[in-house]
Amino acid sequence: MKGLSRTAKASLSGVILVSLFVFGVVVDFGINAGVVHQGVTISGLDVGGLTLEETQSALYEHRSRMRQGEVCFSGPDFEDCFLPEDVGWFPSGSDLRATAQKAFDVGRSGGPLVALGERFRAWSGDIALSLPPSAKPSKVTDVLDEWELELSGSDLELDRARSRATIKESLATWPRIESEIPTL
Repeated sequence: MKGLSRTAKASLSGVILVSLFVFGVVVDFGINAGVVHQGVTISGLDVGGLTLEETQSALYEHRSRMRQGEVCFSGPDFEDCFLPEDVGWFPSGSDLRATAQKAFDVGRSGGPLVALGERFRAWSGDIALSLPPSAKPSKVTDVLDEWELELSGSDLELDRARSRATIKESLATWPRIESEIPTL
């Protein structure tokens, strides 16, 4: 690059950087053509590299696994575990298909800048989707009522709103982790 002016060197460097960026985008499009973008998970299930149909099938299997795993919560002096079906958690087939479609649409919708941003986030493993909540509110209320009874002998009060949110989040989390019961 001897003999080139500073402006020419800066321009050439800019062209090289833009070319490398465009090359990276083209490679990304090639790698992820027709499949869910690498770095996308749904409730702990890595679906990157799967076609839409494979993602749907994997979600049906994952839902079955998740239904068999107890969801556990700990309070100050007690622990409560239950199966997702005990609170009516069972995402429907249409919910699973819609979630698979959301995963497939990562980096493909929302306009070029949004899509590009999602692709960069996915490469860093930052796109974590969840299965939709499907627990029956009345059954969750029954659990909260039991927790309130357990807490009645202490000076703690159940935070029902946060407890509801904790149950919802725990049902959609895999692998299962024990959560603390929110109190005031």
